[in-house]
Amino acid sequence: MRFLILFASLIILAGCTTTETPEPQPVPQEPAMTCEEYCPTQPHIQCVGQWNISGTYPDCICEFICDVGEAEPIIEEPEAPPVDEPMNGTDVVPRTDKSLKEMLDDGILESKIRFFSENDGSFRTMEYKWMRSNVPDAGPGDISFDNVALTDVKFDGESISSIRGTGLVVFEEGSTAKARGIIIFLDKSTSLDGRNSFDIEYFPSVEHRYMETCSVQSKDLSMDLEGNWISKYFIKCENVKSS
Repeated sequence: MRFLILFASLIILAGCTTTETPEPQPVPQEPAMTCEEYCPTQPHIQCVGQWNISGTYPDCICEFICDVGEAEPIIEEPEAPPVDEPMNGTDVVPRTDKSLKEMLDDGILESKIRFFSENDGSFRTMEYKWMRSNVPDAGPGDISFDNVALTDVKFDGESISSIRGTGLVVFEEGSTAKARGIIIFLDKSTSLDGRNSFDIEYFPSVEHRYMETCSVQSKDLSMDLEGNWISKYFIKCENVKSS
């Protein structure tokens, strides 16, 4: 009996000494971020370039280097056309780029249209153009000199300093003669604005030198491209003579 107990104890002891303890398993770790992945996520100056990356995450050195190229040419925007300016809150002052001669030619044509719309008959016409200074496109019949005297054209015996040119048409029928035309001033207003009637003494060498009982039919205001006022007076004279 004692032998059986001893034998059983030996078996139990042997079983306890041969039992193995399981080894702990390693915990899986996420792969570390690289600096090449980290730096592009960082803010940088807004330009075209590339990253200069060094170091080991998390001690990354991230430097963004802009490309150096030729400066882009500066494109100048075209100058805006001048804007017409209001005169009295409702009307607008038109701008013009016409030359003095073009405005005189237009005025002479308009004067003829006005005259023949009011008069019937057979008329002999004579045209006179006077410009304060010479212009390249002056025609052979134009009275045009460099800085000619203001006294070439007088209104009731006085000259007006802002005058720049005149375009007059004389209409002869028998022994009578009348005149229509345009007078251009580089100003917004002149002394003609307050006159009901005036006489014109014209350039000394012309055939029809004296124009009497003249009045303003209409007045047009405009501006040149530099913003200078231009006044165009359309006039009529009821009597024209040479002396």
